[in-house]
Amino acid sequence: MAYNMLTGTNNINPASIGKTQIVVDSDTKFNGSIKIYKYSNLESNENGSYNMTQFFKPGFIFRDYTGIPIEIPIVDGKASYDIPNDVQFFIVYSYGSTNKDFGYTSDSNDAVTVSFYSNGVLVAQSISELYADQFDIDFGGTIYDLKGGTMEDIDLVNDTSKYGI
Repeated sequence: MAYNMLTGTNNINPASIGKTQIVVDSDTKFNGSIKIYKYSNLESNENGSYNMTQFFKPGFIFRDYTGIPIEIPIVDGKASYDIPNDVQFFIVYSYGSTNKDFGYTSDSNDAVTVSFYSNGVLVAQSISELYADQFDIDFGGTIYDLKGGTMEDIDLVNDTSKYGI
């Protein structure tokens, strides 16, 4: 896909100052959705780390997220979702869905931007071509806290060995 990219600049979104937000924006009018998984009330280990199985069910190929799923509707290529302050962590699913088939042409100008803002500051952004009935979200699958900290900052402990993996 020609449009996929991930950025981490300090661009400010004045509409989201003081908020943690996921924003979807496209010039192409389509309806669809993206999904996030919210995590609250997780307990850390004594050293401040978190067990991986608090976020994922063990699996060999795909991760099944254990958080509370939230479907964010996209209407006419636009969406905005304020993540509540009581959420400790969240994960954006790696794909969004559309209500229309865009085919697989690589010369299409149909693209969508998905952005994550923490207190108005752009933390991550994905620009993806719309293809088939979906689009990619490059920062999907990463655990974030509300300040924009990632999995490395959160310090996950791989505790899946107790499941025989």
